[in-house]
Amino acid sequence: MIDKRMGAAVAAALLMGGTGWGMASAAAPAGAAQQAARTAVQTTPAGIPSATAGQLGELTAQRPEVSVSYEVTAAADASIKAAGMVDGVYTAPTIQQTLDYIASLHASSAKLLIKPGTYREKLRIDQPSLMMAGTGDRASDVCIVFNDVEGTPLRPGDEKYRPGKKDYGMECSTVSVLPDAKGFTARNITFVNDFDTERARAQGLKMAVQGLAFRSEADQTSLYGCRFIGRQDTLMPNAGRQYYRDCYIAGDVDFIFGAATAVFEDCTIEALPRRVSHHPASHGYITAPSTLTGTHGYLLYKCRITGHLPGHDTVYLGRPWHPSSVKEAVNSEAVFRECSIDVRIAGSGWHSMGNKYGTYEPEDSRMFEYRNTGEWADESRRQLADKEAVEYTPEGFLGAWYSEVKSK
Repeated sequence: MIDKRMGAAVAAALLMGGTGWGMASAAAPAGAAQQAARTAVQTTPAGIPSATAGQLGELTAQRPEVSVSYEVTAAADASIKAAGMVDGVYTAPTIQQTLDYIASLHASSAKLLIKPGTYREKLRIDQPSLMMAGTGDRASDVCIVFNDVEGTPLRPGDEKYRPGKKDYGMECSTVSVLPDAKGFTARNITFVNDFDTERARAQGLKMAVQGLAFRSEADQTSLYGCRFIGRQDTLMPNAGRQYYRDCYIAGDVDFIFGAATAVFEDCTIEALPRRVSHHPASHGYITAPSTLTGTHGYLLYKCRITGHLPGHDTVYLGRPWHPSSVKEAVNSEAVFRECSIDVRIAGSGWHSMGNKYGTYEPEDSRMFEYRNTGEWADESRRQLADKEAVEYTPEGFLGAWYSEVKSK
């Protein structure tokens, strides 16, 4: 399913505002090196200044107080072998190299434009106000993919993300947006974990295979027109406020899970078939929120809930996840509001979930539906009352930030 070919290249072009490097203040020293660096900055036809890598490093050292924004472009160019400036644009063969370059310049914000290609790499993003966008006609044209899962041995250098451990937990995610990356935005990109989960299950190697495609721990994370593909634990919105619009999310077990306050608007949620050899009929779970008491959890608003499940297979809307490691009180929340339910839903729609301390029931959690439609909508399942539904809106979950993200 995933194109394994590499050869896509990533390029970064410098953007400046009114206080850019080429505009020294009256009080700034005008030494020979600094003057040479200033005059070396050129402007492209689009009005975007450019400079060589060496000049950028020199300028950064001299003007560390300047806040600069970077635009990063990706190109499918197999001839690019090493990072450097190409036609005034910083170019690197991988996304990670470009992120490292931007980080070295201490930018306050950045833009990463990725041209069509498959990028088999594992990314950890801590750049504030980073915007990543695929430049293809569709999200599937740009694919970031890896295959680590829970239990994969740690690679050299990753010990700092998992102190005292020898293998991955949630850090297995193909892309991890870390807390410092507040304001992260992505458009038109596919995030994949392509570990062969079904094979591992069939061989009895692992029945629970956590293989994350995307995880965000950053407040004000927003994604538009993106795809998230995996099996168990595909997408983990786990902190702060997060917004997903016109996205496609696919998986089979707990494939939207975590502790964030997140709104999914006009998204397509697809439940994939799950094979469990000792069961005549299998079932999966869409959500597994671990919402902290006193905060909002997941709102799926005007989404399409789909799936092509064989035989008598079904899927639950969700179950309350209480991580054993979390010390704060958890009161899981997931609400499906005005969604089209077009996949066979199991039983009462919700299921219990346990940990080493006990079993947690959906009836003791905030797990509801409201005014859903479609073949498998059923008003006999747990519903919000009209007076309760007033606060279950995107604005009610995200506050004033929603007016900003809905207009992007």
